[in-house]
Amino acid sequence: TGANLGQPLGLVMLNIEAPAGVVAELVRVGKPGARYLLCVPDASAEILQKPVAAEAHYQKPNHIHIFNRDEFRLLVENAGLIVESHELNGFYWALWWFFFWVSEEKDLGNPTHPLLVSWARTWQLLLDTPKGLVLKRELDKHLAKSQVIVARKPD
Repeated sequence: TGANLGQPLGLVMLNIEAPAGVVAELVRVGKPGARYLLCVPDASAEILQKPVAAEAHYQKPNHIHIFNRDEFRLLVENAGLIVESHELNGFYWALWWFFFWVSEEKDLGNPTHPLLVSWARTWQLLLDTPKGLVLKRELDKHLAKSQVIVARKPD
């Protein structure tokens, strides 16, 4: 109902069997001018973590689609939406998940493996430097955890 109210409608696309059909249906039910917030994991991180991730991570009901950046944008545009922004983010989380898988940490609720703890400290030290945010933005472009598209249904 978010699309009908004029508020952004959030949808995670990675675990939907027929994403084109779902996006088309969202467009159909949305009012003219409705805005949509669509998010998928970025292919760069998904492909790199596949050899070390748990096998179930790439099976139903989890990550059954890996969208490269052009495919994701085309999915949205082919449904008739106008892409307002297409952002990449989450370098920190991309590496965090790599480290999570190789550390064989079991507790996602309170991960305490020294590799994960050290990575969090290192990342904060980087962000605290004068050019930390500049480097973060560059890293996000090349190894992002997520792609986020904000799109609008034409009036």
